[in-house]
Amino acid sequence: MPKKILIVEDEANIRELLRLYLEREGYTVLEAENGVEGIKKWKSDKPDMLLLDVMMPGMNGFDVCKSIREKGRRIPVVFLSAKGDIVDKSIGFKAGGDDYVVKPFSSEELLLRIEAHLRRHKANLAYAK
Repeated sequence: MPKKILIVEDEANIRELLRLYLEREGYTVLEAENGVEGIKKWKSDKPDMLLLDVMMPGMNGFDVCKSIREKGRRIPVVFLSAKGDIVDKSIGFKAGGDDYVVKPFSSEELLLRIEAHLRRHKANLAYAK
């Protein structure tokens, strides 16, 4: 069964490019355009992994991650952000993120990171649901 990845990204063109690339690689892709919608889809669709944009209107990616972690979920979370300084990365990791990828990024590198996190979290994925 293909792994489900939820992309929470407010920029439609980035969401679409990620969806096309990940679907081509055999993943099932879910999409949300903001943090509130992302949490709703996380609860209802139970993805195996989250790709979270950091800067979104309303609820940012850090807050989405914190909310999920407060519920005890160990789902892999990768932040995607144009903000690449150490302060922002530190906030992301302290919020419970597993990785932080700076935009623009290589789709090949992102795929390698996704595969590594899914492999490492294999035992936790059943609990994450």
